[in-house]
Amino acid sequence: MRIAFLRSVFIALTFLFILTSCRWRSVRGNGEIATTNRSERDFKSVRTGGSFDVYLTQGDNFEIKITGDENLLRYVETKVENGVLRIHTRKGVNIRPTEDMKVHITAPRFAEVSLAGSGKIVAETNLTSDSKIKFSIAGSGDILMKEVNAPQVAVNIAGSGKAEAAGATRDIDIDVAGSGDVIMKNLKAENAKVEIAGSGNVWLYASLKLDVRVAGGGDIHYYGNPTDIKSKLAGSGNLIKEE
Repeated sequence: MRIAFLRSVFIALTFLFILTSCRWRSVRGNGEIATTNRSERDFKSVRTGGSFDVYLTQGDNFEIKITGDENLLRYVETKVENGVLRIHTRKGVNIRPTEDMKVHITAPRFAEVSLAGSGKIVAETNLTSDSKIKFSIAGSGDILMKEVNAPQVAVNIAGSGKAEAAGATRDIDIDVAGSGDVIMKNLKAENAKVEIAGSGNVWLYASLKLDVRVAGGGDIHYYGNPTDIKSKLAGSGNLIKEE
């Protein structure tokens, strides 16, 4: 089941962090804030690891700008693999910035937005696609979107993060493993499928079909008037109709 996989991923990431953090070299920011441009392009997905604040803009061109302590910028690595822009700190280095490091990304399309760590990803424009858009969080980070317009939207959270968006879609698929929250009540979906393992909570909208499974104490709050509702609740979780 996808929930079991997400839980395994989160546990593995946490264990790996504990094992490696004590061997990392710590570098403090010098307080001199600077901006650097990166040349990567031809990507349609973004995956970040760490505590970066990432800002997305859907536009005609590719652009990446990183702002932070001048002496730390060299330790922020960006590369594109199979259409995925990966952003992370150099292996073996623990950066300690004097203020949040910001990454501004512009691209014509975003098919997947993924965050591992405690940072946040914020959309500065609406995101539109003629195919599926996926949002993933592993850790305590936040993904905060404006309007998302796509035929399918998927949201996966493993940990205590938060995902929020408005907009419209035909199908939305939400998986939560842990205590994370998904706030999608302003994203108008026709069909919604939700799985929660843990104490996470979900707010969503569905007009036609709603299929939910909860194992634990998580609550699902739904808006709209779906005529086809299926639910399987194991634990203290609830399915709550909101007006």
